[in-house]
Amino acid sequence: MKIIVLHGDNKDAIQERLVVFVNEAKKRKYKIVRMTWEGVIQYLRNIDLFEEGDFVLIDGLKGFTKKESDYLIKSSHFAKTIVVLVNSNLTNLQMTKFPKNTVFENFTLPKILFPFLDAIAKHNAKETINKLNGLVQTQNIEVIFALLVRRVRDLIWVKASPSDISYPSWIVAKLEVQSAKFSYDQLENMLLDLLKIDLKAKSSTDKLLPMLDDFFFNHLQ
Repeated sequence: MKIIVLHGDNKDAIQERLVVFVNEAKKRKYKIVRMTWEGVIQYLRNIDLFEEGDFVLIDGLKGFTKKESDYLIKSSHFAKTIVVLVNSNLTNLQMTKFPKNTVFENFTLPKILFPFLDAIAKHNAKETINKLNGLVQTQNIEVIFALLVRRVRDLIWVKASPSDISYPSWIVAKLEVQSAKFSYDQLENMLLDLLKIDLKAKSSTDKLLPMLDDFFFNHLQ
């Protein structure tokens, strides 16, 4: 039995790594079971769910207490491989609560990106554009764009239903503060324009950077 934890704030990198594990499980003809953490707790009573040879993927882990550790240890008796996805960086203390011999892989975004994402607010177009134009000197603009789309989606999500977001509480609180600077309609319009920019960038010769400059100028004035 093996437990692998993929954790960090770089969701794209985590998903790419997950594909590697899933493909290997398919080669070995494992039965692949994917569920949320709540699903693990609910269905652990059904031992057949964790037949020998299963590849069990657990998503949506928010925290990790001794009770959760006990559940994971119990499930590990019935699964060949368990992969746990955590959409934040685990602390050393949190990692000690996992069963022994757990393998941890960390995927972290460059910290230089967060001041830019956090600067997105009404009446802050100039600062946001300046940060963007500085970032593209060292960071891939496609990655920046993907994170921008994700941030706007998160702001919509936290405004609509913050209790459903599988982020640590401090991240949710931070997103709530930022989302309060926009109305729900403003955020939806921003996301719609970002999707249009994505389509245009993929179907024409237009460059992302000037389109994003215009986007911030129009939405953050």
